[in-house]
Amino acid sequence: ETVKFETQLRVAKLGPTTSDKPFELEFEMYDANGNELLPDSNLTTDTISVVGQATSTEYTFNLWYVKVGGVPGTGVFTNPRTIGYSGSILATQSAKEFEGMTPVLIDVYDQNDNRYEKIVYINVIRQPVSNIVPYIVQKYTTVAPTSYNIFAYTRNQAIEFYKKGTNPTAAGEGQNLYVEVRWRPWYSASGTAMPKAYRIYRSFDNVTYEPIATVPYNYYYYRDYSAELEPLKRVYYAVSSVYDGFETPYTVIGDVIPLPMFDVVYESPVNGSTDVPRDPTFKWTFNGIESTAEGTVTYLYDIWLYDLVVNDYCYYSIGTNPTSGYYSIFLTPADTPTVEFKFSDFTAGPYRWIDFAARAWYPYDKLQANKVYEWGNELLAAMVIDSNDRSVAYAIKVDDSRFIDPWGVKTEIYHRFVTGEN
Repeated sequence: ETVKFETQLRVAKLGPTTSDKPFELEFEMYDANGNELLPDSNLTTDTISVVGQATSTEYTFNLWYVKVGGVPGTGVFTNPRTIGYSGSILATQSAKEFEGMTPVLIDVYDQNDNRYEKIVYINVIRQPVSNIVPYIVQKYTTVAPTSYNIFAYTRNQAIEFYKKGTNPTAAGEGQNLYVEVRWRPWYSASGTAMPKAYRIYRSFDNVTYEPIATVPYNYYYYRDYSAELEPLKRVYYAVSSVYDGFETPYTVIGDVIPLPMFDVVYESPVNGSTDVPRDPTFKWTFNGIESTAEGTVTYLYDIWLYDLVVNDYCYYSIGTNPTSGYYSIFLTPADTPTVEFKFSDFTAGPYRWIDFAARAWYPYDKLQANKVYEWGNELLAAMVIDSNDRSVAYAIKVDDSRFIDPWGVKTEIYHRFVTGEN
């Protein structure tokens, strides 16, 4: 049997490394009863402990990870795992979810981002359960019908999910791409036995499904950051329940087509403009694909305007209630990619400029004369919703307030301009 471990290459942070293995690693493994486990030993308890010492020989030591059943890393993607920041390794991990030959992975890093990974297999033995009604996994939308079963995120910012900066970069350079699949976890009213774990499968053809992860029974989601994911490449997911001795047939949760990133072309007022009318026209154009096989693209955006005079600092956006603290998100379809409006278009009616510092409507129909302002979009995103299997794909260029992106994507540019007399 071929076992595939997917991991990322690291980029040196400080300088060259002269040795092939700039670490010394010594460790021992024990079951829950304190019995030492050698490679290929049998494990019958629910936990395994790793005790050891890691030493870096060239650069200062950084951190270590221990994980059973998969490659460890950031908790965003690889929990449950154990992390430590000294050379002393002490970790207890659950092995309850596994059966058969199971890998235990120990990763150590130095400050140069050198990485050493040790993989040891143990044989997990379980007594098969019998006379139970197993839980067949249900889609997440059976309990949350207005939500989604699968989320695809293509992010414009290569956030440092890892302690020293390795990113899931299946998308373009400087971007991240990952997919979150959700399911309805076991519930007592189902009249079934509670599983000990869930196993997640992935397919690119809806025919051959490969297991990619096993997570504990109290999880209802998995984040897939594989380099095999690509924009515009359809991917399918399925989930099964795992018990001692057997696994249920998997339930196909659905599929999603991740979106590629898009561009934004700003037309007015652009950065550095002077003598701008006091009733300026804000205009920009989204430049991206119009649709995928799952549906048409819709763009989401907001707008923020900042008064940069120090003793009169104010910030404005468009909303419907000046005292609520909320602002509005707008949508435009991909076949109408240009957004254009005057400042005065939102000084009356249900949607109006709000002075968030004063928690009041902006009181005039134009800006002040001879004054410095900045404006920008703090949300720029593309979205495709597949209503058939309730999946959604996002391409997120900007999301300063984490409206869509859990970690946020910083605004790329604010346009500074100076108004004239008129």
